[in-house]
Parts: sequence; C-alpha cells; structure tokens
Amino acid sequence: DANVTQGKIADQAINEAKMQISNAPTNGYMLTAQSGNTGGLTWAAAAGGGTEFISSTDISNAATFAFTGFDSSKYDSYFFTFLHVVSAEDIRNFQLVTSTDGGSNYDTGSADYNWNYYGRSIASIGGYDLDDSSIRLTSQQGTAAGEEGGVSGHMYIYGPHLAQPTRIIAQTNFYDRNGYRTTITVGGERHSSGDVDACRFTFGIGNIASGTITAYGLKNS
Repeated sequence: DANVTQGKIADQAINEAKMQISNAPTNGYMLTAQSGNTGGLTWAAAAGGGTEFISSTDISNAATFAFTGFDSSKYDSYFFTFLHVVSAEDIRNFQLVTSTDGGSNYDTGSADYNWNYYGRSIASIGGYDLDDSSIRLTSQQGTAAGEEGGVSGHMYIYGPHLAQPTRIIAQTNFYDRNGYRTTITVGGERHSSGDVDACRFTFGIGNIASGTITAYGLKNS
C-alpha cells in the first residue's frame, strides 16, 4: 500500500535531512511547531530569559585582559566571574574600562566614569570618585606574604548596548594592603551613552600575574 509503517523504519534512521523543516538550523535552536510554515516545523531560539556561557580565560602574566564578546543581537546584559585574579605588584586596584569600537580604543579620560564602594575588613570601609578614568572594582589590594589569592568575585554589566550610560554592580573579595581579608560591593557608571562592545580589566600599573575570568551573556527575552 506504499505506506512506511513505524516498524519498517530502522532505529536512529531519521535525520534532519529527512524531515521537512521550513528554515535552516542554527546551533542551540529548538525545533518548534509552526502550522503555517512548510512542513509545520521551524527552528527557533528558546523562549524566555536565561544565562549563556560565552568564554573562560586563564590569564598568565598579561598587562590586561580584554573581553570583546559583546553581542547586542543575543544579550541584554553580561555577568563576569573572577577567580584568584592576582596582581603582579603590591597595592594595586583591580579596574574596569569600556570601549565602543570593539576594543581598538578604550575610554580612559579623567572624567569618563564614576564609582562608589562599601565593605568590611576589620572595620567598615568606603570610597567613591565622581570623575575617574576607570571603575574601581577593589580597594588597594596586597600581594605580600599571607595576602595570596588575588581577587575573586563577580560583576554585572547592565544594558551596554542601550543609548544611555552603562552601569555595573560588582562584589569582590581580596586581601587589602594591610593584610586584612576584605569584601566590598561596588556600583559604577560609564558617563557617556553609547553601544559598549568591549571591556578591559587591569590593575592599572603592572601585570595580571594569574587568574581566571569567565563571561556569560544574559538574555531577558
């Protein structure tokens, strides 16, 4: 009767080429039902928000670490984790700067950013700067004996592709210059609006001796 019954189909015999789907596949997409499309099946991005891994980099004796994986077509915001990011020199601040040309140039003017932090070591600490050349993610950290471990923590960058100032929130844990374990929460802002498409982490002076920075994209819809 020219009918192919289920029993006549070998196991694992149906592949994508044997299915009638209305569009070409994209890695990570789901097969969805679309009755008005050819074959009634369509590849589509998963609905709803979510976190997507982008990259993880082990740093070794580098002047800076630049992240250029911004993608306005996929992500609304970004999340970074820091694991034992160690300064090669003592009494340095871990810092962030941004770029709007893919990292060819970075915003490092004396009034490009503002930031403030609050935290505790053996006592409450705080600091701020309304006009600075970077966003400070730590207070002055130490690298002397007993202060090993560098900076660990996380940071969010919110809406870098929107036509308004880009804001960040971070929390970092490290030994300060006096050898006390310190945890601070940081809020900062890039003053100018623009499509931020790269960022760079640095200790300002001296190299990043070692550490791992991992980046994730956040999808709101």
